[in-house]
Amino acid sequence: GVLENRKELRRRWQELGEEERRQYMNKAIESEVQAQISKKRPSQSDPDAPKRPRNAFLLFSHSFRRELLPSGMSMIESSKEAGRRWRKLSVEGRRVWQEKWIAFDAEYEAQMKQCNCSGGMARRPRQASLPGTLR
Repeated sequence: GVLENRKELRRRWQELGEEERRQYMNKAIESEVQAQISKKRPSQSDPDAPKRPRNAFLLFSHSFRRELLPSGMSMIESSKEAGRRWRKLSVEGRRVWQEKWIAFDAEYEAQMKQCNCSGGMARRPRQASLPGTLR
């Protein structure tokens, strides 16, 4: 079992000479350093940057939840119901929410151009797509 393996490894470690132990220790240190280097660092977002707008579905579900939550429906249940209703929504119904998103996104882009934000990750330009169209 595990205990026997640990005992065997300890016995072998103790039998190694000082130089062999040092080689293993150096490899372990190098490995740890490489692991630290390869870790992805979380991106630092600028607190002064404008917040990205919700997408069309999130705008829809947010307004939808405001109607359902007072009725006692849980967040999980209301999210599932919002998804069901979104899938049943006609192209014209979705277009209303897409157009709201486009307006919010245009405002966001204008704010980003005026913002003197520091650093941050480069963003690829987004394209608005209306229901029934391909990106």
